[in-house]
Amino acid sequence: LKDLPGFNGIWAGSDESGKGDFFGPLVVAAVACDEKSASRLFSLGVKDCKIVSDKDVLKMKDEICSAALAVSVLALTPKMYNYRYNQLKAAGQNLNHLLSSGHAAALTGVIGKCPGCGYTLVDRFAVHNEKYPAVKVVQMPKAEADIAVAAASVLARAEFLRIMAELEAQAGIPLPKGGSDAATSCARIIAEKFGKESLANFVKLHFANYKRI
Repeated sequence: LKDLPGFNGIWAGSDESGKGDFFGPLVVAAVACDEKSASRLFSLGVKDCKIVSDKDVLKMKDEICSAALAVSVLALTPKMYNYRYNQLKAAGQNLNHLLSSGHAAALTGVIGKCPGCGYTLVDRFAVHNEKYPAVKVVQMPKAEADIAVAAASVLARAEFLRIMAELEAQAGIPLPKGGSDAATSCARIIAEKFGKESLANFVKLHFANYKRI
């Protein structure tokens, strides 16, 4: 980002968690930082959440919130996710539109708290930021290598884990992560226990797993 025109040393990055999980929410987070806060995040050992244990993710969450210039975390619980997904499908749109709007909303949240931010970094979505048109969006493959995106990935994962714990308490059984056969089997148990219609509160209904129940 340093070589980009007008870059003033303040930027934001966003990432999501839960996109590939049959159970649980979709969470998008954004983090804004400058050189000083980026260096603090590095010293905390912040990395892309895929290479950090869930235990460390939960430990880092508060440290990231205090080190960053601004953070924004938005979660769609399964019930709200299914509602929004059906809305978009009826409008001829798809999951990428849902992700794109989530990233835009999270980034808009941090830019509002950090008006000096001139650039945002995203992994692969065409994010349209209508509220702050002067802020430039940079799409970069493997964007999680950037510290702001990595920090956002940790915050998104922490919120995903928090909501999963709530859903597990409601279900009364552990809920598998991912989209494996174990997740399908677990959903069958919940359907038998509470009725198939209850699954809308626990799972993403458009996943192939749901068709196998």
